[in-house]
Amino acid sequence: MISHQTSKWVREANIDRYRKLLKTHLTQCERSYVERRLQEELASGQVDEFDQSQQLVRSNNILSA
Repeated sequence: MISHQTSKWVREANIDRYRKLLKTHLTQCERSYVERRLQEELASGQVDEFDQSQQLVRSNNILSA
């Protein structure tokens, strides 16, 4: 299983790569693909952050009970 730190690093590397690609000359098809992948990576990071915060809340609730 991939650790959270590794998946975060991979996601950040992908985001950097997609942003660099968007600064180059691309066909409209290529640009659309890269933009879509960038949005997917950004959304994935937000979901992971939300999941982590929910796990922290749950663990705090268990400890408080």
